[in-house]
Amino acid sequence: MPSELVVLVTYNLSPPNIQRIKDVSPSIEVVATNDPKKIELSLPEATVIFGEVEPEFLALAKKLKWVHYPYAGVDKALFPEFVTSDITLTCSRGLHKHQMAEHLFGLMLTFTRRLLTYRSYQMEKKWDTSPFRETQLLTNSTLGILGVGAIGTEMAKAAKGFGMRVMGLKMNPSVHVENVDVLLGTKGLPQLLRGSDHVVVVLPLTLETENLITEKEFGLMERKPFFYNLARGPIVNTGDLIEALKRGKIKGAGLDVFEEEPLDKASPLWAMENVIITPHVGGLIPHYITEAISPFLENLRRFLTGEDLLNVVNKRKGY
Repeated sequence: MPSELVVLVTYNLSPPNIQRIKDVSPSIEVVATNDPKKIELSLPEATVIFGEVEPEFLALAKKLKWVHYPYAGVDKALFPEFVTSDITLTCSRGLHKHQMAEHLFGLMLTFTRRLLTYRSYQMEKKWDTSPFRETQLLTNSTLGILGVGAIGTEMAKAAKGFGMRVMGLKMNPSVHVENVDVLLGTKGLPQLLRGSDHVVVVLPLTLETENLITEKEFGLMERKPFFYNLARGPIVNTGDLIEALKRGKIKGAGLDVFEEEPLDKASPLWAMENVIITPHVGGLIPHYITEAISPFLENLRRFLTGEDLLNVVNKRKGY
C-alpha cells in the first residue's frame, strides 16, 4: 500500500463519518464530495471509491483498485469497461434486509386489511364496516419469494411470524434457507407462481432476470396473488403487468421500482385503485449512508492488511 491511501467518497459526509474512515489507518486521506468537478480532480489519486462509479471515471482513475457500492443492487455500475477491468467491486448486501421486509409487509397488510379503503372513508368521515368482507388473512397463505438472499431470508422470517407458508426461488437451491418451506431453483418458477397468494421480487437485475416476469408468468398465477416488485423495474414487463392488473390475473400490485424512474406521469399505474406506488424507497432509512459506512470500514481494514474482502460482486454475473 502507498504511504497515503486516497479514499474518494462520492457523497457529502459529516465530519464524524469522515473521521470514522480516517480512524482505520493514519495513512488514509478522505475526499468526500458530490461535486462533479471536485470528484474529477480527485480521481487520478484515488485508490478506493466509496459510492457510485460512472463510466467517465475510469479514464481518470488510473490508481483505482476497489469500489464499494453502498447498495445491494449494483446493476448501474456494471458498464462494460468496469466489468472487464481488474477493479474489485463490493456492495452493501444485507444492509437493507430489515427495512425491505417491513416495507413488504406494510404493503401486504395495506392490501389484505383494506386500509386504503378505510383511509378514504376517514377523509369522508364515513363509518362503514363493509370492506371487512373483502379482507384476507396472511395466516395460512403462501408467500412466494423470488430471490432468497439476505433480504428474501428476512422476509421469510417475518412471514413465519404471521403463520405463512413460504416458497423461495434461489440460484443454488441446495443451500438450506431457514424459514423457507419449499426451496426451488430457477426451473421451479412456474411452481412458485402457481402456489403463491403473494409474490415478491427481490432478485438482482442481471441478463438472466431482465424481463423475467411477463404475460406468460402472470398467466401462471392461478391464485390471483398480490404481486410486489421491490427489486428492479426491468425484471417485470410493465405493459404485461398493467394488463394483468386490468384483467384480474393478480389482485393488486405493490411497486417500489419501475423500468423508468421517475415513473412517467402518463402511466396508468398511477390511477389504479389496486396499485400502491412508492418511489424506490423500500431499502432506505434516515442516515442511510452512515449505516452503509460500517461494512465499508471492515472491508477497508481488510484491504489495508491484504485480507479477502466481504461481499465481493461477480461483475460478470451481476451479483
